[in-house]
Amino acid sequence: MTSLALSRVHFPVTNLGTGRRIGVWLQGCTVHCPGCVSVDTWAARPEHQADLGTVLDEIAGHLPGSDGLTVSGGEPTDQPEALTELLTGIRALTADRADWDVLVYTGRSLDEARTRMPRLDELADVVISEPFLADATTDHLALRGSSNQVVTPLSDLGRRRYPPDEVDDVYGDQRDTVGVCVEDGTIWLVGIPRPGDLQRMETALARQGVEITRRSWLS
Repeated sequence: MTSLALSRVHFPVTNLGTGRRIGVWLQGCTVHCPGCVSVDTWAARPEHQADLGTVLDEIAGHLPGSDGLTVSGGEPTDQPEALTELLTGIRALTADRADWDVLVYTGRSLDEARTRMPRLDELADVVISEPFLADATTDHLALRGSSNQVVTPLSDLGRRRYPPDEVDDVYGDQRDTVGVCVEDGTIWLVGIPRPGDLQRMETALARQGVEITRRSWLS
């Protein structure tokens, strides 16, 4: 079975789409948006390779009580074949879950993402596309880091859950929180921080005597 370059799998994720979600962060990115908060996911090295079957087994273990999957990175469309197999496997696991959605982030245009991954419209319910622009950030966006990024529903479920004209109203409060996962001395942040949030976090941690030795957005 195909392997894929994987950063991590996390559950639950509650601020990147509807409900309690499984989050999959792929490893490797050639888009390299200036100001990216996940620079640590840019380089894909041999140690990042994961067996797709093992990843699907982990995802299957989180399916009870989950409402969907969010795929981010890294840049998912840098691995179009592996991403296609991953989503095909997930669709097989959730064939009886008509209310279970798949959201995919890409730093490329939707047209380029579709060219790279011809089955994208079939396998995803919604895509959030376009590169992050550090000079187009705002506090008021939902599910996006910069105002040029576009929410495109691809299915009936996607259109019901992520209507583009209502996304900021429906999901705006998700920008109020950033999830935290602590593992082996590493703190993973889950979500889309507002401008200035990371600096405020560093300042607050420093006041409590917590030193950050490496920052994912400066790796």
